Amino acid sequence: MYASVLLMAFAFAQAAPEPSLAVERQTHALAATVRMRIADRGVGTAVVVGRKDSALYLLTADHATDGPDTTELKFEFFSDGNRTKPAFVLQKAKAAIRRPIADFALLEVSIDRDRSVSILKLAPPGTASKKYPFEGLSVGCSDGAAPTCEKESVLGKRLALRGESEMAFFWQAEKSQVRGRSGGPLLDEAGRLIGICAATALGKGYYVHSSEIQAALKTEGYDWLWKPESKPQK
Repeated sequence: MYASVLLMAFAFAQAAPEPSLAVERQTHALAATVRMRIADRGVGTAVVVGRKDSALYLLTADHATDGPDTTELKFEFFSDGNRTKPAFVLQKAKAAIRRPIADFALLEVSIDRDRSVSILKLAPPGTASKKYPFEGLSVGCSDGAAPTCEKESVLGKRLALRGESEMAFFWQAEKSQVRGRSGGPLLDEAGRLIGICAATALGKGYYVHSSEIQAALKTEGYDWLWKPESKPQK
């Protein structure tokens, strides 16, 4: 991982039983997760979280976008179930939201209106588990391969110092993450997106917390992404 995380103490709640994650949820998560190439210099992960007509919206780690110029990014979709080669490729993204401190970005990519894609549902505010540890699911492109699923034990919510004085919330998870999984989604037991893979530190994985994502989407007018029944306002 690229980003460093300095931890501050954050309280644990009571332990909860670990539910099993249904196979169909894993299949859907794989279809919505894409391999992201950064101008042939590296590989990361992104996930489709919404669509408006011919505009597709993807979440990823901000550090994985290779800086402010997102036009050279390529997104490889494996939505047909073939894990050997992509079904199609999209490119020329533009950043709708960037949050370097929390380390995530919302990207907008043009897509043909007739092409269907899988969309991963965002967890609405107030729905994240407060009982730890709980079983989650991470999806990402390990070492540049096609997306794969890994069961994850989420240990709790952490407040991290970023840079000299700024802070952001992250999920701390049991497993460290390998290169290529940056930007991949973390799902809860209901199959909803609750985090984005951002870093590894001291043998643990760190995911941008859903509260950071939700706050930014609401501020920028993209809260319709977790309200599919609502008409987009952008």
